[in-house]
Amino acid sequence: MFYRRGDTRSAPGYGQPVKRGGFSLLELAVSLLIISAGIVTIMPNLSQGARMSNRARGLVTAVQLARNLMNELQLEKKVKEDKGDGIFEDFEDYSYEYAIEHVKLDEILVDVSREDNQNSMKGDLIVKRLYKVIVTINWQRGSEENTYEAFSFLYGEK
Repeated sequence: MFYRRGDTRSAPGYGQPVKRGGFSLLELAVSLLIISAGIVTIMPNLSQGARMSNRARGLVTAVQLARNLMNELQLEKKVKEDKGDGIFEDFEDYSYEYAIEHVKLDEILVDVSREDNQNSMKGDLIVKRLYKVIVTINWQRGSEENTYEAFSFLYGEK
Protein backbone atom coordinates (compact mmCIF):
# COMPACT_ATOMS: atom_id res chain seq x y z
CA MET A 1 0.00 0.00 0.00
CA PHE A 2 1.02 3.55 -0.62
CA TYR A 3 1.18 6.07 2.21
CA ARG A 4 1.34 9.79 2.10
CA ARG A 5 4.49 11.58 2.96
CA GLY A 6 4.54 14.79 4.71
CA ASP A 7 4.35 16.48 7.99
CA THR A 8 2.62 14.25 10.51
CA ARG A 9 1.37 17.19 12.49
CA SER A 10 -0.43 18.92 9.61
CA ALA A 11 -1.72 15.81 7.81
CA PRO A 12 -4.75 14.34 9.60
CA GLY A 13 -4.86 11.17 7.40
CA TYR A 14 -1.27 10.17 7.90
CA GLY A 15 -0.79 6.42 7.64
CA GLN A 16 -4.03 5.92 5.63
CA PRO A 17 -3.93 4.04 2.28
CA VAL A 18 -4.04 6.23 -0.84
CA LYS A 19 -6.89 5.51 -3.32
CA ARG A 20 -5.74 4.93 -6.87
CA GLY A 21 -7.63 6.53 -9.78
CA GLY A 22 -6.63 4.41 -12.82
CA PHE A 23 -6.23 0.91 -14.30
CA SER A 24 -3.15 -1.22 -14.21
CA LEU A 25 -1.58 -2.49 -17.41
CA LEU A 26 -2.69 -6.04 -16.61
CA GLU A 27 -6.34 -5.02 -16.20
CA LEU A 28 -6.22 -3.18 -19.50
CA ALA A 29 -4.68 -6.18 -21.30
CA VAL A 30 -7.31 -8.58 -19.91
CA SER A 31 -10.18 -6.29 -20.94
CA LEU A 32 -8.77 -5.95 -24.48
CA LEU A 33 -8.44 -9.75 -24.68
CA ILE A 34 -12.10 -10.22 -23.71
CA ILE A 35 -13.30 -7.60 -26.20
CA SER A 36 -11.24 -9.06 -29.05
CA ALA A 37 -12.55 -12.58 -28.32
CA GLY A 38 -16.11 -11.26 -28.53
CA ILE A 39 -15.45 -9.50 -31.83
CA VAL A 40 -13.84 -12.60 -33.33
CA THR A 41 -16.91 -14.70 -32.50
CA ILE A 42 -19.43 -12.12 -33.77
CA MET A 43 -17.82 -11.16 -37.11
CA PRO A 44 -18.53 -14.43 -39.03
CA ASN A 45 -22.18 -14.23 -37.99
CA LEU A 46 -22.47 -10.66 -39.25
CA SER A 47 -21.05 -11.52 -42.67
CA GLN A 48 -23.30 -14.58 -42.96
CA GLY A 49 -26.30 -12.46 -42.00
CA ALA A 50 -25.40 -9.91 -44.68
CA ARG A 51 -25.17 -12.66 -47.32
CA MET A 52 -28.52 -14.11 -46.29
CA SER A 53 -30.12 -10.67 -46.31
CA ASN A 54 -28.77 -9.98 -49.80
CA ARG A 55 -30.05 -13.33 -51.06
CA ALA A 56 -33.50 -12.75 -49.52
CA ARG A 57 -33.66 -9.28 -51.09
CA GLY A 58 -32.95 -10.81 -54.51
CA LEU A 59 -35.62 -13.46 -54.07
CA VAL A 60 -38.25 -10.96 -52.91
CA THR A 61 -37.48 -8.79 -55.94
CA ALA A 62 -37.83 -11.80 -58.24
CA VAL A 63 -41.20 -12.73 -56.71
CA GLN A 64 -42.52 -9.19 -57.16
CA LEU A 65 -41.31 -9.03 -60.76
CA ALA A 66 -42.95 -12.41 -61.50
CA ARG A 67 -46.23 -11.18 -60.03
CA ASN A 68 -46.09 -8.00 -62.08
CA LEU A 69 -45.41 -9.95 -65.26
CA MET A 70 -48.29 -12.35 -64.48
CA ASN A 71 -50.61 -9.38 -63.99
CA GLU A 72 -49.54 -7.87 -67.31
CA LEU A 73 -50.19 -11.17 -69.09
CA GLN A 74 -53.63 -11.43 -67.45
CA LEU A 75 -54.57 -7.92 -68.60
CA GLU A 76 -54.02 -8.75 -72.27
CA LYS A 77 -57.26 -8.78 -74.28
CA LYS A 78 -56.78 -12.16 -75.94
CA VAL A 79 -55.15 -15.03 -74.14
CA LYS A 80 -53.42 -17.37 -76.58
CA GLU A 81 -50.52 -19.76 -76.66
CA ASP A 82 -47.36 -17.69 -76.62
CA LYS A 83 -43.73 -17.58 -75.50
CA GLY A 84 -41.53 -14.62 -74.76
CA ASP A 85 -38.51 -13.33 -72.92
CA GLY A 86 -36.80 -10.07 -72.06
CA ILE A 87 -35.29 -7.94 -69.32
CA PHE A 88 -36.90 -5.53 -66.90
CA GLU A 89 -36.23 -1.83 -67.49
CA ASP A 90 -35.70 -0.86 -63.86
CA PHE A 91 -33.92 -4.09 -62.89
CA GLU A 92 -31.19 -4.78 -65.43
CA ASP A 93 -29.85 -7.76 -63.45
CA TYR A 94 -33.16 -9.60 -63.85
CA SER A 95 -34.42 -11.30 -67.00
CA TYR A 96 -37.62 -13.22 -67.65
CA GLU A 97 -39.11 -15.94 -69.79
CA TYR A 98 -42.75 -16.88 -70.02
CA ALA A 99 -44.81 -19.51 -71.75
CA ILE A 100 -48.59 -19.68 -72.15
CA GLU A 101 -49.90 -23.08 -73.17
CA HIS A 102 -53.17 -24.99 -73.24
CA VAL A 103 -53.90 -27.13 -70.22
CA LYS A 104 -54.23 -30.82 -70.94
CA LEU A 105 -56.71 -32.77 -68.86
CA ASP A 106 -54.26 -35.60 -68.24
CA GLU A 107 -52.02 -33.07 -66.43
CA ILE A 108 -54.68 -32.04 -63.92
CA LEU A 109 -56.92 -35.11 -63.49
CA VAL A 110 -55.66 -37.99 -61.39
CA ASP A 111 -57.40 -41.29 -60.79
CA VAL A 112 -57.16 -41.70 -57.01
CA SER A 113 -58.15 -45.37 -57.18
CA ARG A 114 -54.85 -46.23 -58.84
CA GLU A 115 -52.07 -46.93 -56.37
CA ASP A 116 -49.24 -45.54 -58.50
CA ASN A 117 -51.06 -42.13 -58.72
CA GLN A 118 -50.36 -41.93 -62.42
CA ASN A 119 -52.82 -40.24 -64.75
CA SER A 120 -55.31 -42.71 -66.12
CA MET A 121 -56.33 -40.73 -69.21
CA LYS A 122 -54.98 -41.61 -72.61
CA GLY A 123 -54.21 -39.05 -75.31
CA ASP A 124 -54.11 -35.26 -75.16
CA LEU A 125 -57.51 -33.93 -74.16
CA ILE A 126 -57.15 -30.14 -74.26
CA VAL A 127 -59.38 -27.75 -72.36
CA LYS A 128 -60.02 -25.07 -74.97
CA ARG A 129 -60.15 -21.96 -72.80
CA LEU A 130 -57.88 -22.88 -69.90
CA TYR A 131 -54.24 -21.83 -70.17
CA LYS A 132 -51.23 -22.43 -67.97
CA VAL A 133 -48.81 -19.51 -67.61
CA ILE A 134 -45.24 -20.30 -66.56
CA VAL A 135 -42.98 -17.39 -65.63
CA THR A 136 -39.26 -17.84 -64.96
CA ILE A 137 -37.16 -15.02 -63.49
CA ASN A 138 -33.35 -15.24 -63.74
CA TRP A 139 -30.83 -13.02 -62.01
CA GLN A 140 -27.18 -13.07 -61.09
CA ARG A 141 -25.56 -11.93 -57.84
CA GLY A 142 -21.80 -12.06 -58.09
CA SER A 143 -20.92 -15.44 -59.57
CA GLU A 144 -24.15 -17.09 -58.38
CA GLU A 145 -26.94 -17.70 -60.93
CA ASN A 146 -30.44 -17.66 -59.42
CA THR A 147 -33.83 -18.71 -60.79
CA TYR A 148 -37.41 -18.30 -59.58
CA GLU A 149 -40.31 -20.01 -61.33
CA ALA A 150 -44.02 -19.40 -60.85
CA PHE A 151 -47.10 -20.58 -62.66
CA SER A 152 -50.76 -19.70 -62.79
CA PHE A 153 -53.85 -20.49 -64.81
CA LEU A 154 -55.78 -18.14 -67.07
CA TYR A 155 -59.25 -18.60 -68.46
CA GLY A 156 -59.48 -17.24 -71.98
CA GLU A 157 -62.44 -15.68 -73.73
CA LYS A 158 -64.64 -17.56 -76.19
